[in-house]
Amino acid sequence: MTEQQVIDLIEDHKSERGMQWWNKLYPDSPLTSYGVGLTVLRKLAKQVGRDHALALTLWQSNLYDARLMGLLIDDPKLITREQAEAQVEEVNIGHLSHVFSSCDAALAKTPFVVELAVDWMQSPDKARRCCGYGLLYEISKWKKKSAPDDAF
Repeated sequence: MTEQQVIDLIEDHKSERGMQWWNKLYPDSPLTSYGVGLTVLRKLAKQVGRDHALALTLWQSNLYDARLMGLLIDDPKLITREQAEAQVEEVNIGHLSHVFSSCDAALAKTPFVVELAVDWMQSPDKARRCCGYGLLYEISKWKKKSAPDDAF
């Protein structure tokens, strides 16, 4: 899918109630929103599938819902520490930090997640700390392998 096709898909599912809520909560936000809920976005993300390049493109959008979609479709095998460090600088609006670091986040499935969580939980930066603890939550849910106690 292309960026425009994804945005059209999101727009097809826009919610007037969600848009009103967004405008009430974030009247000064540089981002706009179609008010699509996370449950609907997850279903749409399954239609789109994993696509790292598209995820990076959607992250650059000024549409909040497109950024969320980018987080949902990103490929954890291709996410770099540099990408994570750049994106965490921009997660202070809406639920971006929540979806970025928890909610079964792609970031939580990267090979460097434990190191990242530890670093961010100790950061003086509020957004990084919040995301670090979100990642810790995701790590705590691991079933196939246990979270390394010595790291925490």
